[in-house]
Amino acid sequence: MPDFSVRPTFGVLVADWVDPAVGKLPSRIAPSVAAPMRRWTIASTTLVELRATPDGGSEGAIDVLLDARLFRAWWVEAPVDSAVVILSLPERSSVQRFTPTRAGHYTLAFQRDGGGKVLLHFDCDS
Repeated sequence: MPDFSVRPTFGVLVADWVDPAVGKLPSRIAPSVAAPMRRWTIASTTLVELRATPDGGSEGAIDVLLDARLFRAWWVEAPVDSAVVILSLPERSSVQRFTPTRAGHYTLAFQRDGGGKVLLHFDCDS
């Protein structure tokens, strides 16, 4: 279990995830009315920012407050030839930014030294 949480602070929209039945084939998802399926969407050429919050800490904390347990992020999957660079703010490894360059599915791993990882999925529709 990670000892932190991550949330988008800008550049990400939440959209309903719909997968209607096709012909005789049923929908592949069956959401509960109380908990509908959602997905994070992003737009190409729009800056996306993510901020991590260590358990018991503050969101986007400066590195000196992280007890040398810094954050890092990398692409697990991204569209072919997208070459998206992930940047952190100076002395704030808990804040990561990127700008998608093409449509497709992106999966970002966000990790804290000795604190686990969180995988974040984004769909870029434009």
